[in-house]
Amino acid sequence: DLLHIAPDYGMTPESNRWEHIQALPAHQFRRLTGVKTATFTLMVEIVQAAETSKKKSGKPHKLSSEDRVLLALEYLRDYPTYLRLSVNWGVHESTAKRIQNRVENLLMNDQRFHVLGKKRLLEHPELDVVVVDASERPVEKPKKINVSSTVVRRSSTP
Repeated sequence: DLLHIAPDYGMTPESNRWEHIQALPAHQFRRLTGVKTATFTLMVEIVQAAETSKKKSGKPHKLSSEDRVLLALEYLRDYPTYLRLSVNWGVHESTAKRIQNRVENLLMNDQRFHVLGKKRLLEHPELDVVVVDASERPVEKPKKINVSSTVVRRSSTP
């Protein structure tokens, strides 16, 4: 079973990754997650507020709020497959997808992380520059081989 493979960083799937990462200096934390510690703390507060406002039923979360935000940030930063996320975090593949989608939706719906649309950006003349990350990644696909070959047609008569 893939969940029993030890994930990156030499940790077991059950360990709390947040406990290991919070001790990092600010510049290394940002390099790893892509956000500042203050922004990360705000993200965790939003996720925790959504949990406390909702009636708790069912099984408790296997990952802490901090770890769920880290999982979502890892997905948004590196775009690994959900299988890789599931192995790294010790959860099922569908759970990794559900966590990532839920955290992303919670953050998008909060006004502090809401990105303005094109019309709203044009209404604000005080904004001189808008930076958009539109970097591309090469797609790995098989190369086409140009081999001169003769196409043989099948005759309809035997």
